[in-house]
Amino acid sequence: MYPGNSEGERGVRKRFAALLEFLADVRQQMKEISFPAWREVRSTTVIVMVVVLAVAAYVYVVDQICVRLLDQMLFGGR
Repeated sequence: MYPGNSEGERGVRKRFAALLEFLADVRQQMKEISFPAWREVRSTTVIVMVVVLAVAAYVYVVDQICVRLLDQMLFGGR
């Protein structure tokens, strides 16, 4: 096979045609997407932030309890 022969060009054309078909499919799928309304995005964001803060507070409290217990057990509460 030499560069520029018809067999090599057909492979490039097939790949280009496949790429164009893929991009056309992507465009069609993008038309079918329904995005949430701003109100829904805002409310779910607030919920996520509250849950993250609650979990962070819980982990902090448990960590502090464990530190104090280990301090008592290992060092006698110095």
